[in-house]
Amino acid sequence: MCQIIEKEDDHGGDFPSSLPGFQTYPSGRDGILRTATHWINGKRHDDNIGDFWRVHDKLYDLTNFVQRHPGGAYWLEVTRGTDVTEAFESHHLTDNAEMILKKYFVREIEEPRNSPYTFKSDGFYKVLKRRVAKELPTIPYQGRTVKWHNVLLWSFFASFFLSGLYSSTLMIVLAGAILALLTNCSHNFYHKSNNWRMYAWDLSGLSSAEWRVSHAVSHHGFANTIYDYELSSFEPIFDFKPKGKNKVNRFVVPIFSWFLFLGLNHKTLIERMVVIATGKQKLRPENLLPFVELALLMFLSDDGWRLWNILMCSSSFWFGFVGLIAAHHHPDIFHEGDAPRYSLDWGLCQLDAVRDRWDVNSSDFLIATMYGEHTLHHLFPTIDHDKLPFLNHILVDTAKEFGIKEIEANRKYDFLKLWIGMYAQLIRNTPRTLKGQ
Repeated sequence: MCQIIEKEDDHGGDFPSSLPGFQTYPSGRDGILRTATHWINGKRHDDNIGDFWRVHDKLYDLTNFVQRHPGGAYWLEVTRGTDVTEAFESHHLTDNAEMILKKYFVREIEEPRNSPYTFKSDGFYKVLKRRVAKELPTIPYQGRTVKWHNVLLWSFFASFFLSGLYSSTLMIVLAGAILALLTNCSHNFYHKSNNWRMYAWDLSGLSSAEWRVSHAVSHHGFANTIYDYELSSFEPIFDFKPKGKNKVNRFVVPIFSWFLFLGLNHKTLIERMVVIATGKQKLRPENLLPFVELALLMFLSDDGWRLWNILMCSSSFWFGFVGLIAAHHHPDIFHEGDAPRYSLDWGLCQLDAVRDRWDVNSSDFLIATMYGEHTLHHLFPTIDHDKLPFLNHILVDTAKEFGIKEIEANRKYDFLKLWIGMYAQLIRNTPRTLKGQ
């Protein structure tokens, strides 16, 4: 049985971790200002490997490869000095990347990885990945995600300009709801190599570049653990951990969560302006898109400032509502504080931290806009949502082969069950003592 353990971090204190093997408590996790920049800088400090990149127990100097990286230079630029094992494994399906790595090998490293996850060749994830890599070329690309992205993009532009021309509150609220769906759909694209569609994410006041770190690297790599930025970024208001919560967290926040959803985009914009102003982060051109929207609304309407704030609030509300219910927060799902399964195979731990909604997975539009097929997406984030439904049989068969009996049940949740479950998780204050096998 896996039990909660205490480890000493390099800051001189003890910290509890339900995943045996985390070597340090994340630097800056409990700071007042929590941004993607703070998270990656903290990880760089904790991994402590200088200017190299770590994959498993080897160091590589990819400096001369950064600009030639097929996925885009940004991924390597932002992760320099960190252990990228989880991102490397989940973002590269074939052995091609491993062959390229050999050219940039520096040396073996004896210090244990900060992360406890394993990627054994005969383990669940590596076996599943090989099977998916073999099947993927046979799956035709139908372009459904692109189709819905186009529909939402043009619908947003139309409702946005109409709201400005007629100073319509109702129309700008609608534009905000469409923008939230467009933002969710754009999530499919920032996981990939650089492309113009991912910048639709930035129209909401969020940042595709920042979310490549906070979501693709942090959340996908360490779902629902102490190293998951998306778990810590809502604290101390939303505390999804199953222990140590006060009565405000448990009983007041759930009641007022609807109002808190309204301010997520404004909060993000303010935090970004602070880190840019203090020189901790560079201004990126796409960061200006929300302010271009503001300028356009003020040009079109004397009420532009009010309309822009309503747009941000409407978009923020629906984005927060859908995002927090998407797949990760329910008492049945592993959260930091719960005892994990015996095996720390990365893929198996992902299964424990994710649930699928059958009602969302029944529609290609909902898959694209409400984080459908989320288990497969977490396991293989670079695969287009368009192809994920065709890989279900491989996931189910491989899970059964490894004795994961709950795989079918984990894929039969629905939107309502996870909505209620999110509030139940906020209230829950008793960790599970055992998970899985």
